[in-house]
Amino acid sequence: SIVALIVAFGLSLNAAVHYLNRLRLEDRPGEDPAIGVERATVLIGPALVLTSLILAFGLGITVLSALPSLRLFGKLSALTLVAALVGDLLLLPASVLLYRR
Repeated sequence: SIVALIVAFGLSLNAAVHYLNRLRLEDRPGEDPAIGVERATVLIGPALVLTSLILAFGLGITVLSALPSLRLFGKLSALTLVAALVGDLLLLPASVLLYRR
């Protein structure tokens, strides 16, 4: 179900934008980029985890539906949101540090 992937992608993109915005606010000239990344992760990380898990559980509840297509939607949405959370908290900071070095 491509709809589930599109919905989850949109929600995860929102989380990435929030993280990058916080990183922009925490970045200070002349300072090691790793310090700004660490501050941004500490400040925005808990909010990303909480919102992603709430959305994953909320969409995941549809796995209890009698409709197979709705069950698939719930599974794919929840799985994609959890994968996006991992990407936002691990891959995004690493790629920012790699880009800035």
